[in-house]
Amino acid sequence: MRLSLSMLALLLISLNLPPNRADAASLQILTVDEPPSNYQVEQNGTLLLKGFAVEIVQAIQKSLGDYAAINLLPESRVIHMAMKQPNIALFSISRTTGREAQFHWITQVGVKQWVFYARGDFSGQPRNLEALDHTLRVAVVRGDIRESWLQQQGFTNLLLTASPGQSLRLLRQGRADLVLYEPQGVAYASRQQAFAADEFKPLFTAHRAPIYLAMSKGTHPKTVQRWQAAAESLHQSGVVRAINLRWADIIRQQWGYECQLVDDLLHC
Repeated sequence: MRLSLSMLALLLISLNLPPNRADAASLQILTVDEPPSNYQVEQNGTLLLKGFAVEIVQAIQKSLGDYAAINLLPESRVIHMAMKQPNIALFSISRTTGREAQFHWITQVGVKQWVFYARGDFSGQPRNLEALDHTLRVAVVRGDIRESWLQQQGFTNLLLTASPGQSLRLLRQGRADLVLYEPQGVAYASRQQAFAADEFKPLFTAHRAPIYLAMSKGTHPKTVQRWQAAAESLHQSGVVRAINLRWADIIRQQWGYECQLVDDLLHC
């Protein structure tokens, strides 16, 4: 069979396309609103993504020549898409036993504390889950891993919200008794909404969760391997450490919260 010159030219071009360009066109990169690892701010009328995990993912993209945009969506939608579709990269999600087989785990990007918060006038002093009344109203973001975790721990009165800020507003208004969230996220949301620092009282740390960049099942193994190798290279070269050192300073100076750097990762 003869090929026309135009068909031959197209064939040669397709054979010589760099594989990372093909991946960039098909891979969707999704994140959720969880400062300071990943969040959105408005600057001069433009919405920008910020956060230490955002910068780590962008550094991986740069090393691979990947030009896919990162899109911020509600967490329940991100998880639903990643469970149903291949070629989804998502961050920052907690790695749990229940999720272990559901995703390809590319690289860890940090560790977050889950802390129970009450209003400043809360009279109880529980120091662990056993001492906490499980019938109290707990505000938690819909689709967040903390929702299913609370259910597993026997909490029966969950108030599902669209954002951490909404959870804190319910707590502040007395419509919720508790919020389960991370300290730096509470500090950021309080600052954004001009809440006083003493309006919310931390009770105790309920859990410490490693957070990851992951990929959905069905994504091509070579794509998964390239991203894992690129992430490891950035750890070895000190790029990840440099990003996290800078963000530790940003969080300390702007939010008044101290994150710890352990093995080049932020523990907040």
